[in-house]
Amino acid sequence: MAAVSKWSLRSNLQEPRAYTSRLKCLSFSDNEVPALELSGTKIEKFTAVPLFFDFNARPNIPFQLTSDIVVDSLKGRLSTNNFMVWDKFVAERTIEFFTQMDSALVHRFYSSPGTGQKEEESKDRLHKIFVCLRMIRPTRTPFAVVQFKLKDDHQPDVFSFIEADDPVSLILPESEVLNHFNGNDLVKLRDLLPKFFAVDSATDTEYVRRAIRYYETGYSELHDPVLQFTVWMMGIESLFSGSENVHEPLAVQNRIKDAIGSEDIYRDFADRDLYHAETVLVSDIVKDLFTMRNHLVHGGWVPNEWINRKMRDSISGPAVNYADVLREAASFILRAGILKVVNERI
Repeated sequence: MAAVSKWSLRSNLQEPRAYTSRLKCLSFSDNEVPALELSGTKIEKFTAVPLFFDFNARPNIPFQLTSDIVVDSLKGRLSTNNFMVWDKFVAERTIEFFTQMDSALVHRFYSSPGTGQKEEESKDRLHKIFVCLRMIRPTRTPFAVVQFKLKDDHQPDVFSFIEADDPVSLILPESEVLNHFNGNDLVKLRDLLPKFFAVDSATDTEYVRRAIRYYETGYSELHDPVLQFTVWMMGIESLFSGSENVHEPLAVQNRIKDAIGSEDIYRDFADRDLYHAETVLVSDIVKDLFTMRNHLVHGGWVPNEWINRKMRDSISGPAVNYADVLREAASFILRAGILKVVNERI
């Protein structure tokens, strides 16, 4: 059973209003005929997406995001017993990811017995909120989801979950690897969500939805930095080409400069002083960004002088070179551009 999301890559070139995610959902109904909707019978259910916060900047929870979605503590609510039916089919770390979670996005809803459209809609909604939060602050936190209902004794009964990718397998730009969510991020998220969902439902924002899809795909589905950079560049070109589909490179670059040219790509790098990250303005590197894009998409490689040009200290390993800074810039430009469009759209 696959989760549904508009912001996941399809295996073909169609762009319908909704498309299927690669995420695999394990549930009781995977090998059964979906349960029939029982008229008049509704059960209280919960969908939860684990979140990890900076230890020194934890939010006051519960934190209400919408009328039916809250960030709350689920510490100690789930145990290995809740996953016994799957223990031969999933890795131990998958179960530990849920049993050891502290905070989570939680959606409370009611639906008929069994699983069906309501459950899928709940997962899809939290996935979109998670993507929105990742745009506010990209972190190593992988997307995962668990669904449960409460038994008569008020203990949780898990009936569905989506496994998380190994956080170590996620490749983030160097300036983002130490990020953790904090309480201020939730305030920004709550303010942004109405605009974010307005973009999702509008008929004239296909180019923004494509950009969001490519942004999230770069984090969640790609494990090669070159492919990640290329997909983020696809998102940048989609976003700044706009609804007019202006694809001429210089015109797109000028739009980027006009929108966020004065922004420093390291504005959200909390440890920049420790690693000697000097200011890098978007306007100063946007031309090189497109040059590297052209090299890569035409089968070439990064110029040697960019690889040998050291920009700052690394969190681990050799110094960060200019090509890596351009990958950091691609992530920042796409993220900052999407947030600007979403916030300023009337």
